Amino acid sequence: MSKSLTPRELIAVARCLTQFQSDITDYELKQFTVLSPVQREQIEKALGLLAATAARLYAYSVQLEFNRVLPEIKKMQEAAEKLKSFLDTVQKIQRVLDAVTAAAALADAIMSHDVEAITSGIDNMIGIISKA
Repeated sequence: MSKSLTPRELIAVARCLTQFQSDITDYELKQFTVLSPVQREQIEKALGLLAATAARLYAYSVQLEFNRVLPEIKKMQEAAEKLKSFLDTVQKIQRVLDAVTAAAALADAIMSHDVEAITSGIDNMIGIISKA
């Protein structure tokens, strides 16, 4: 029965391959003069394969981790959409409350025959209506 590796385990394997690549490179540099061209070519091929394999493991670990958190990201997006809808509703309610408050202030100004307050109230109502 095979068990798939976790993203962290894949990264650990990739790190081991990278370390192995580094060790081989050190060996190649220390033994360069005694290595034949064929041996150096074989080492270079092996280093390339190690690097490519490590890169694939890193990329795969990222994909696995992304797939693991994708449902959580989707839930967060849904919650954000619901919150945005709620905030839009709150803003609409606030505009209605502002209009009611302005209308009440205008009515009070009319009742008290305060021309300056009436003018200000009318301007305020026009401003509120134009924003709607």
